[in-house]
Order: sequence, then structure tokens, then C-alpha cells
Amino acid sequence: MCANSTDCVGVLLLLLQLQFGQTKPIDFICDPEVRRRMDVTEALEPLTTHCSDQLPAAVLQPCVRINMAAWKQMSFQQKQAFVHDSLDALLRSLGNVKESSSSSCQTDVLKMLGRSVKNHLLIVERLETGISTLTPERGCEGQKTSSLTQTVLFYRKLLRGPVELLMKDLTHMCTTHT
Repeated sequence: MCANSTDCVGVLLLLLQLQFGQTKPIDFICDPEVRRRMDVTEALEPLTTHCSDQLPAAVLQPCVRINMAAWKQMSFQQKQAFVHDSLDALLRSLGNVKESSSSSCQTDVLKMLGRSVKNHLLIVERLETGISTLTPERGCEGQKTSSLTQTVLFYRKLLRGPVELLMKDLTHMCTTHT
């Protein structure tokens, strides 16, 4: 099979990249299966077992806890800004950590995670309206983690929480999509 765990990680990361190359934003919005397939966290989670869990620097996990009553009162642009800012903060933090990692296994996982975050960020940037310059206040403080596993799990929480809620606000676009 693979000569070592690093080779296996590399092969799996390549397969993940090939799988998501042709996704269009409207497909992402209208098809929950496309969103599920773009969620690389399930594929990355077992790969993290081959890497050292301790990262050389902490990754910022912006607060993504949502008060549903407040969320329902926000404009779409504010929701979009909330998700955009969360993804952007995570992406910048991943870049900083990746630069200081000497483990090729960690670097490979962080690169794939970073590409996935960037893809989601691009989709959020290209949604139906412009992003608000007024980001809604968050009800909690962001945290930092030096755990690769916790970073992957946080990203899953971000995708299945705020990103998914934002997509639900766009379901009206799906009636014209064939």
C-alpha cells in the first residue's frame, strides 16, 4: 500500500483535491450533498493520527457560537460578514502555523485544510450580495489551540454551523436552479 504514513497522507490529500475541482457556487448553495462532499474534515481526521498533534504555534478559533434569535434578526450581509470573517481569520492563522511547522505530515494536513477554507471563503465572497462592512458582534471570545485534531474539529463546527445556516438563507435561489 503506502511505504509510510506520510505517503498515505499525500495520496489521500491528492484524491481530496481532485474530488472538489469542479464545484460551482450554485451547486454548493442548492445541494447539501455537495456541501457534505466539500467538508474535508472527515477525511482529514484519520490523517491527523499519523501526525504529531502538537502544532508549533496556536491556531486562532474565532467564536462561531450563534444565538439563533439574534441570527434571525441579522441582515443577510451581516451573516455573510460573520461567516466571511470567521473563515478569513482561520485561514490567516493556518497560514502562520503552516509556515512554522517542520513536520511534513502536519504541513500536508494544514495545506489541505487551508485550501478547503479558502474554497469556502471564495464561495461566501461570491454570494448574491456584497459583504457588510459592519460585522455583527460576537457573543463570545475566540480561542486558540495548538492541537491539529482540535483545529480540524473546529473547522467542521464552522462548516456545519454558520456556513450551513448562511446557505439556508439562500435556498430561494435554488428554485430557479436546474
